[in-house]
Amino acid sequence: MQVLSSSHAKHCLGYHIVFCPKYRHQVLEGVIEIELKRIIGEVCKTYEWLLHSIEVMPDHVHLF
Repeated sequence: MQVLSSSHAKHCLGYHIVFCPKYRHQVLEGVIEIELKRIIGEVCKTYEWLLHSIEVMPDHVHLF
């Protein structure tokens, strides 16, 4: 991770977010996986967030 700075502070802040579909059904495959990555990428770009990594498994997603 890189150290970011503002006018009065320096910080290195990271969030590890894990989420899963209801009952951990294995639905995040194929076209859904591709579309989910695209949507998350667009949201990060809109809010100027840094997306270090994304890992989509059939029953959960890891974001950092």
